[in-house]
Amino acid sequence: MRILIDTNIILDYLLKRPEYYNAVRQVVELCVEGNISGYIAPISYPNAYYILRKQMSDEERRELLLDLCQIFETVAIDHDMIVSALKWKDFKDFEDCIQAECAIVVGADYIVTRNAKDFKECNIKCVTAGEFCEIIRSQSEDAAT
Repeated sequence: MRILIDTNIILDYLLKRPEYYNAVRQVVELCVEGNISGYIAPISYPNAYYILRKQMSDEERRELLLDLCQIFETVAIDHDMIVSALKWKDFKDFEDCIQAECAIVVGADYIVTRNAKDFKECNIKCVTAGEFCEIIRSQSEDAAT
């Protein structure tokens, strides 16, 4: 299974936001274990780096983002993807549109996000980290029976 991790999920993980961290950590662990192939759009890295500036030093941010590079694959963006994203007028947020394009390119089964409504124009199912964990649990239970 392949998933694209939205920037807000990355931030929940790196900042250990209490209300989201448990489920997000479980998703990351599934990717670390190799049970799930996790992908990140390249735009997420500079966005996370910028947002984390108030909480962390430059060195800390670089180290955390390098750690993410060990866990997740970064989707390559090319000219055609940018053009396609720019033409996708139903999307309100260009960043989300690029993330959707990345999910399509890697053949993602899900986009894991806290803002599924931001991806309503995308044909890939969007779920929260908690919902994704439930899907995995359900599949594991089905496989065991």
